[in-house]
Amino acid sequence: MSGTPTRLAAIIAHVDRGDFAGALNGCATALAENPLDGDLICLAGMINGRLGRLPDAEACFREALAAQPDHPYALYNLGKVAAILSRSGEAVAAYRRALEIRPDFAEAYTNLGNLYGRSRRWKDAAECLRRGLACPSDPDNRLIHLVPQREDAALQIMSAYLALQSYHVLTTPEESLALHRDWEARYKTVHGVAPYHHSRSRALPKRLRIGYVSPDFRQHSVAYFMEPILAAHDRERVEVYCYAEVRAPDAVTERLRGLSDHWRETVNLSDAEVARRIHEDGIDVLVDLAGHTRDGRLGVFVHRPAPVQATYLGYFTTTGLSAMDYWLSDAVLSPDDTAEPSSERIWRLPGCSFCYAPAADAPEVADRSPSEPFTLGCFNDLSKVSDEALALWARVMQAVPDARLVLKAKQFADQGVREDFIASFASSGITANRLQLLTRTPDARTHLALYGGVDVALDTIPRTGGTTTAEALWMGVPVVTLAGKRYVERLSASMLHCMGLTDCITADENAYVDRVAAFARDRTALRELRTGMRARLKAAGFCDGRRVARMLEAGFNDMYQAFLRGE
Repeated sequence: MSGTPTRLAAIIAHVDRGDFAGALNGCATALAENPLDGDLICLAGMINGRLGRLPDAEACFREALAAQPDHPYALYNLGKVAAILSRSGEAVAAYRRALEIRPDFAEAYTNLGNLYGRSRRWKDAAECLRRGLACPSDPDNRLIHLVPQREDAALQIMSAYLALQSYHVLTTPEESLALHRDWEARYKTVHGVAPYHHSRSRALPKRLRIGYVSPDFRQHSVAYFMEPILAAHDRERVEVYCYAEVRAPDAVTERLRGLSDHWRETVNLSDAEVARRIHEDGIDVLVDLAGHTRDGRLGVFVHRPAPVQATYLGYFTTTGLSAMDYWLSDAVLSPDDTAEPSSERIWRLPGCSFCYAPAADAPEVADRSPSEPFTLGCFNDLSKVSDEALALWARVMQAVPDARLVLKAKQFADQGVREDFIASFASSGITANRLQLLTRTPDARTHLALYGGVDVALDTIPRTGGTTTAEALWMGVPVVTLAGKRYVERLSASMLHCMGLTDCITADENAYVDRVAAFARDRTALRELRTGMRARLKAAGFCDGRRVARMLEAGFNDMYQAFLRGE
């Protein structure tokens, strides 16, 4: 960094104390003497960004580039702001320019890769992350990280790559397991972990202490499925601890805090510190809810702070950790002949392993007359919409020539994205007048009300819907899915199987197209299915947190007893 070292150190000291106003004042004083110092201007922009003042931050980064056009950190941070504001083209250009100036900029490769991943360019994303891993990291540069980073940069990049390849099924199951095991090996090398020891001579406690570890105790799909479980846990059988890596708490966070017996904040704590707290809390069964997704705390599990450790719900495949004992699943998600090898023992719960808490203000199921145009829909984020899914949907539209298709995703706010999708369907003979592309709605109720105009939901491939599938079913809309051979390809199948809608679970593309066409031919039966969908959901216990809570509690008890037996 340029500027007077003493003055910069004083500004950083303010940041480390959390005194961002003092840090900004320090920047202003220093810039009065050196108004063209790009580092100082960039630092002021990062502080504004940390305070949520994105327009001020962006102005600073542009000012830094006006002073020093080849300032890689200003370009990098300008790319971050553009990405947050959904200006993806501008963000890509900024990251690529930063990499032209500094070809070994690992963090720029990472952010560019993540951006490509959200833009359906998964192979480009994987290549960027691989290149980032080959670069030296710059962990202490405050123009990249305003505050010191908890984790080794290479481990962060590895996690991003593992999440990407798992989410989009980019590797074989065997390759995936090997890559995940490589992460654990590097983690142990970097941190020199000495795992905790747990005596097997203890007695089975009257109440097991269960610890849930997650960054997603907030408005997030994981929270939608966890909230009914936390509310339904039998406090005579379990005592619930939540270890929350929540950087931006919201109203959902407060609800979940109220549903836990003990709430522990983990933000800014090292893995070793979190593990020590878990061990001191005497947790019997520790449950990961995030895997390698953003802000996950798998490193805590490497320290083995609890005698029994399991992963559940929030990740898409094996964690690869030798310290992770169980992977909680069910017989549909992980059939006996599953293609996925895992470091964990797969623990199949005796029923659908999910339960869903529908929005309290969800509108009633809207009636759909058979005389209305047959309308298909998919409201999944476009990061799930593969080229294979688009080709399959085009086949469906060809098989049902009077059908319309409604797609909803935040990315459709970008005109370029809209044009790309229209062109993709046009190449298969599907004209634009049969498509409706929708973007964000002002609230959840308005979003859910859009299902009133949809007859059948088309699931994505290879990764299927999760929350989106549950929402469609709650709004009376059957979902047609193509069930693959891996957990990530069978999420919708587990939900549909629970409800007895097995005819909506297809094994190949021809069956997928035929199932949708059959719905189009019998609109009267489809209407009856729609009106009875919520009753079917309730009868199946899909929205009953007690059903899953009891299964989990019984499973935790059996796992702990197996630990005591040395199994």
